[in-house]
Amino acid sequence: NGPSHNGEVEESYIAISLAASEGTRADGDDGYLDGTEIERKVTSAHFFFFKDGVAFPVNVTDGAVTAPGAGANHLAATLNPGPDTGSAPNVSDIKNVVLLLKSYKGEYPNQIVAVLNWSPNPGTAYDLADLEAAVNLHGPTVDSEYFVMSNSVYLAGNNVMKATPLTVDKIHKTEVEANADPVQIYVERVAAKVTVTTANGETKFPLGDSVKVDGVDTDVYAHLLGWELHLENTQSYLLKKIDASWTDASLGFSWNNSPYYRCYWATSLPAPSGSAESFKMY
Repeated sequence: NGPSHNGEVEESYIAISLAASEGTRADGDDGYLDGTEIERKVTSAHFFFFKDGVAFPVNVTDGAVTAPGAGANHLAATLNPGPDTGSAPNVSDIKNVVLLLKSYKGEYPNQIVAVLNWSPNPGTAYDLADLEAAVNLHGPTVDSEYFVMSNSVYLAGNNVMKATPLTVDKIHKTEVEANADPVQIYVERVAAKVTVTTANGETKFPLGDSVKVDGVDTDVYAHLLGWELHLENTQSYLLKKIDASWTDASLGFSWNNSPYYRCYWATSLPAPSGSAESFKMY
């Protein structure tokens, strides 16, 4: 029961202010690692549009799209440097861009997702569920030396926020109006950065048992010589998968931070058969 467009196409403008997460916990916990400059680099940016999760075409020409959800629903864009992040504890970089939408008159998307350093198939429509599905990090035409980033996923109340809401008042008739009223999108790397350390630098740990050596009770220690990755998974979900039923109590730590548009836990793809551990030690 949407408005009748009668095949008439109109142009609209949306300005985007893209905020990249610092990569660390916003509470200053130094157990979380910031990304280096190269790990935050952006070589390509694509923006996907949806209406209630269904692909919404934003580059139609008159008569080219006849059904809802048909036609490509993504736009490529070159990002421009944004203002200094100042003292924002959860943002490392800001980029700006204005997007030109071509859609049927009176019909607009209501969700947007940004994906960086990963390229969709040209001409393909992606529902939100398609972006949620497992996607090889080395996408169809990705610049593989850069980290893939996408919308920051977190829990707001009982709602899993995986797309940025897009209200009609953010869709403008001129580029000047759009620039004065940008949509804020938060993005993060889909791969985690990990460093392994030992408590206080110690590599020798008592096992809590003892053995008899020449009749004397002698403590037994485990001496850690080193560690390495046990496996590397070449795939990841393009948008983080989280569960609204998770709680701090069930996970054992504070996992969600909605004021900073972040969470610190997600479901990963199943590991290859027989390799349940992340690290091996020797």
